[in-house]
Amino acid sequence: MRIGALLAGAVLLALGACLHAPPASEEPIHVAADAADASAAAPRAEVFGPLARLAGTRWKEVPGPDSSGFADKMSDWSLDLGATVLVKRSVSHDGRVASLTYLQADEPGKGADGVVVTNWGEGFDLPFTFYPDGSWSVPEATTAAGAAEARSRGRIDEDGTMVAHTELHYPEGWKPVAEMRMTRTDDPLPEVKRFAPKTAPIDFGPLDRLVGTRWRGEPGESDKEHGQPADYSEWYKDLGGSILVNRHVLEDGSYGGVTLVFRHRVTNALVFNYITSAGFRTSGSFTLNEDGTWSAEEDLEGLPHIDKVRSTGRINEDGTMSSVSEFHGADGWTPGHTFVYTRTDEPLPELVPTGVPE
Repeated sequence: MRIGALLAGAVLLALGACLHAPPASEEPIHVAADAADASAAAPRAEVFGPLARLAGTRWKEVPGPDSSGFADKMSDWSLDLGATVLVKRSVSHDGRVASLTYLQADEPGKGADGVVVTNWGEGFDLPFTFYPDGSWSVPEATTAAGAAEARSRGRIDEDGTMVAHTELHYPEGWKPVAEMRMTRTDDPLPEVKRFAPKTAPIDFGPLDRLVGTRWRGEPGESDKEHGQPADYSEWYKDLGGSILVNRHVLEDGSYGGVTLVFRHRVTNALVFNYITSAGFRTSGSFTLNEDGTWSAEEDLEGLPHIDKVRSTGRINEDGTMSSVSEFHGADGWTPGHTFVYTRTDEPLPELVPTGVPE
């Protein structure tokens, strides 16, 4: 299998299929729990170090003098993409503030790389650092006088409580300045609402028609000869309708990914983050052109031989979409792959990741 398999389900390849897609139900497709068996998931989850024990748990903030300002904030943690990704979903008590954090890690104890997408139109990287004592930390912004940087450091206490300290770094060292405690709960997370309820719903343009649809992408003949599998892809909204999600799996189940599309709150551009079961991710933005074509370029992280991908697509008269991609590496731009997507009712294949294809 060639590298095109890795990028087959990214938003760039599926985007064109939406422009003249047949009308679809507004009800999102139910996304089933990841099908990887427990014996395979447990070893993969170990790369998340002290965070691995959080998978399958839900937490509720204990209000106190140092509460975050969103008292009763809740979060839950789950494994996704064949247990190669750890996901944190966080919602404030009133449902107005919510976020998704997707974490990827390579080796136990080496930390994790997080990608955060919010319901107020922001997306950013969030690195996690792991410590020998079983705690972890993430960077925070600070305006405190004399403090060079800030972080939130978390741990699980012996009584099962999750504790997070906000710490500021002064010349004499790190100093804790606030504490938040969370306890396990079985209560459901609050329903996510729009961050700014008086504004109009997020407009994804023709992409809105993809909600509740599923597609099958057939590779070109040349790609088939090199073992390129077909791709299955489905679309739904999350975080109160503020993000559009594409979830895809190759037909042989060897690889999959999740694309999170949102409108940037400052630029109003449609941007995306693509997280994969192979340990790499991409980010970028795209443009819908008036003539029905589309174009995009994205940056890759985690692959040594490709650093950029650009794609162009065109809608065919039969309602399918033809897409051609190019890859950028040490030798410059080289031809990529061709896919044609059509609607399907077939379920997504079971995802059992095999790592990074050739």
